[in-house]
Amino acid sequence: MKFLLTAILLVQAAPAQSPADKLEAALKKFGDRNYRILLDGKDAGICSLKTRIEKEGGKSVAVFEDQFAMALEEQKLVMTWTQKASTDRLQLISAKHTTDLSGRKSEWILTVEGKKALIESDGKKETVEIGAGAIGESAMVRLVCAAEQKEGASFTADVMSGVANQFQPGHSFKCVGKESLDIGGKKLDTFKWENKGEWKSTVTVDGQEVPNSTSVQNTFWVSPDGYLVRSLGNGRSELILDAK
Repeated sequence: MKFLLTAILLVQAAPAQSPADKLEAALKKFGDRNYRILLDGKDAGICSLKTRIEKEGGKSVAVFEDQFAMALEEQKLVMTWTQKASTDRLQLISAKHTTDLSGRKSEWILTVEGKKALIESDGKKETVEIGAGAIGESAMVRLVCAAEQKEGASFTADVMSGVANQFQPGHSFKCVGKESLDIGGKKLDTFKWENKGEWKSTVTVDGQEVPNSTSVQNTFWVSPDGYLVRSLGNGRSELILDAK
């Protein structure tokens, strides 16, 4: 009885895990994984998603390195996205995207200062106003995988898009249910998430620039253990876990 009471007291005295600690543990579960890339249902290349935690100035920092290697007609495209984020809801700290198209290289660098994203690309500098707590595109899938995996779970996030080079507030993420997938001949249980956002741009009509809006729609399938199994971007680009 004395041992039981002591054990209960120890459990009660244990400090609650902070949200940052929970997120850090979830990122470690996400791990480093490889995927096949499909475009319009056809094999187009391979992708690796790497996640690690580093210490900078005594604080934990999440580092994401995503590489996409694809064959486009007779050219080879390799894109490497490296993003750093805080372990507090993965707020974007900095990002560096490099592109190598058959030997023609370009670089895109972003640094967050307060509520501004300072961007340098192809010798040009640009400042984009962002909200406090904005995340990068690489953080989107990590947040989905770190969330509670159950039907009806949801959250919102403001995204700084490097693809669109713009701030996209109000992205919604919702778990719409369970789905079994066949991956490499194996049945995997997953939770299906839908992400919706808005990509604002301009189009030229009769010689004038007119505001335009395109919906962003991504779907993620996540294992109960919290790693990505499959993703589908705007119904065209797809990542499927390499089950080898």
